[in-house]
Amino acid sequence: MALTFYPPDKRRRDLDGCISACKAYLDGLADALGVDDSRFTLSAKMSAICAHGGEVKVEVRG
Repeated sequence: MALTFYPPDKRRRDLDGCISACKAYLDGLADALGVDDSRFTLSAKMSAICAHGGEVKVEVRG
């Protein structure tokens, strides 16, 4: 699973904090997929491109 964070502005962000903020969403995704979220292998990056209001792109790979 790959997470790409598009911040709402140019302020510096802590990638670990961004991943932690998505915990509930990742738990919900695991529940919807019917898998244990401990099986997820995450890669995460912070985009240099900003998105109005912020955005997180989640790519699920099989």
